[in-house]
Amino acid sequence: MISYLAIHNLAIVDALECELEPGLNVFTGETGAGKSLVVDAIALLLGGRGQADLVGSHGDVMRVEATLELPSRPGLPEHPAGGCLAVNSYLQELGIEEGALSLAREINRAGRSRTHLNGRLVPLSLLRDALAPLVHLHGQQEHEALLSPLFQLNALDRFAGADALTERDRGEALRTARIEMIGKIASLSANLGERQSQEELWRYELEEIEKASLREGEDQTLEEERVFLRASSRIRSTLEAVASFLTSDKAGSSLLDGLERNAQALQDLAGHSPALTSLSERLAGVSLELGDFYWDLSGVLDRLEANPGRLEQIEGRLDQLARLKRKHGGSLAAVRAARLGIQTALSLLEAKQAEGRSLEGALKENEATLTESLGVLRAIRREAAGRLAERVEESLGELGIEHPVFRIELEEFSLENLRAEGLDRVEFLFSANPGEPPRSLTKVASGGELSRLMLAAKAALADRYDASTLVFDEIDAGIGGRVGEMLAAKLVEVSRSHQVICITHLPQIAARAGAHFLLQKDASGISSHVSLQRLGEKERVGEISRMLGGSRISEAVRQHAEELLHTP
Repeated sequence: MISYLAIHNLAIVDALECELEPGLNVFTGETGAGKSLVVDAIALLLGGRGQADLVGSHGDVMRVEATLELPSRPGLPEHPAGGCLAVNSYLQELGIEEGALSLAREINRAGRSRTHLNGRLVPLSLLRDALAPLVHLHGQQEHEALLSPLFQLNALDRFAGADALTERDRGEALRTARIEMIGKIASLSANLGERQSQEELWRYELEEIEKASLREGEDQTLEEERVFLRASSRIRSTLEAVASFLTSDKAGSSLLDGLERNAQALQDLAGHSPALTSLSERLAGVSLELGDFYWDLSGVLDRLEANPGRLEQIEGRLDQLARLKRKHGGSLAAVRAARLGIQTALSLLEAKQAEGRSLEGALKENEATLTESLGVLRAIRREAAGRLAERVEESLGELGIEHPVFRIELEEFSLENLRAEGLDRVEFLFSANPGEPPRSLTKVASGGELSRLMLAAKAALADRYDASTLVFDEIDAGIGGRVGEMLAAKLVEVSRSHQVICITHLPQIAARAGAHFLLQKDASGISSHVSLQRLGEKERVGEISRMLGGSRISEAVRQHAEELLHTP
């Protein structure tokens, strides 16, 4: 709850402060006395927009301060839009778990704003987050917010309780994961697009290289063999002539046979002298070498005769290798490198394709789980919608609408239109006239009815709100008489579980307050001066009499005021 509020140099307010109580606190005063500035001050502490024109004529800086009593449990509570993790973390850093928060905000004539939390300069967003779940301000703008489908959905989920909020958080986590997966799949598809178009070519080229069964240095070896085979006719004739020379029978013996016989004859004489031994060995070596030479020459001639199509084979193989070299860098080493590059590219492509299939499988699983979660959430909402509608109808009856009809309609979207709140669109339908079907609030609710609808909704949700303080800015607009009494009773009911701060012009509400503050403006001097006074019982009789009878207060009016004050 807000236990202390101080305002300095805000518009016409020079300086005022007040200590607030649990339960119902009301601010009254004549039109123009500055009642709305109390709400403006609280709105500024809630993170509302601050402008330089808010700075009054009593200095160059406007300042609002408040003391906020924390709940008796550690940390700050959660609310439908999310928790206050940053604030909790900050408060834990300060060592604050229970007790009070000291809040302040300043705005200078240049429009610059400074905010403080327990004496430390902090971002405005942190101050806003610190108060958002603890203090709710309800003014004309929030009456208009009641017309928002998102506001209505949040109210329904708040009423449905922890199960709905838990399932909503679960669905939002799944939705976020789904969006991320869809994004990854789209990005992967875009990246794979060009690679997949080249996949067929890559596989063809890889198969072509692998079928070629390349051997290192093969092209050079084949080129040498081709040179040899292209000169085969001349080589053959020459070799045949040499062979003929070595083997032709002249004088009954070939050259090889003659050498062999003469080498044997010398060997027989070798023992007669060292010179003969040397000559014998030399001739034997020549005979052996010439024999080996003839054997190799015959082998070459045999190969020339054995494979007449070998040159054609070599030509074909060299053409194959030349095509590969032209396509892949000019050498067999470059072709082998290209093979490795293609294998790497295909491996990466296959890995990405596998990742895509995995993501698509995960997406299907996510969507199945998400659909199940959304179905659970929808069932919770449908069940809660009936109970909430009954409570609001009951509260509207207590607020003077004799035959209220209040319904909550849920419209389901497709998964493609999934939002953070789920697949449901909620709409509050209302009718105040018997026989007329309920229709959208935007079409049937007047300003006074919207005020009562808002209070009825807040009353129905009172035990669902973590907020300890509710601030109502002229929720009684357009209301009076018996309905005013009903509205006062409803505010008292809500104030049993929450601190309520109310700006009012209704004497029925003022009379039921636990703490009554009067704002008065004195414009008799050079500048206007606003004063704030907490009223005792006698002063309250006077103020409520003024609210009842205006400037002419009769005894009957004073008696009526006293009766209101003593009405239980």
